[in-house]
Amino acid sequence: MTLIEQIMQKLTIDEVIKLIPSLKKQGHNYVGKCPVGHSSQSGTSFQVNTLDPTFHCFNCGARGSYIHLVELIKFGQSSSGKGGTDSFRETLKFLSEKYGISHSEGLSKEKELVFEIGRAHV
Repeated sequence: MTLIEQIMQKLTIDEVIKLIPSLKKQGHNYVGKCPVGHSSQSGTSFQVNTLDPTFHCFNCGARGSYIHLVELIKFGQSSSGKGGTDSFRETLKFLSEKYGISHSEGLSKEKELVFEIGRAHV
């Protein structure tokens, strides 16, 4: 199992809601304002999908996996679809330490997978 797969097993919707407690349940999504300050009049332009572990802000266009969401909150940007950025690797390191997952080998191996997961969850 890859480092990303191990993190995705731990990073559940409950963990995401803890990061953005202002989100409200709406069907199978959680909706609210973009967590990095992109405003909208409706206040529901930001959506977190519970069926497919992804998010999307219809106002600013940010989207990706739950890992990319943590990256967005932590660094104010998401590398989704951009390949292996430093902020994504730092996010993997942060989450692997948070969940007690060994990441010493995984971070270098994950570099090749970063682009794939970004494309898969866009």
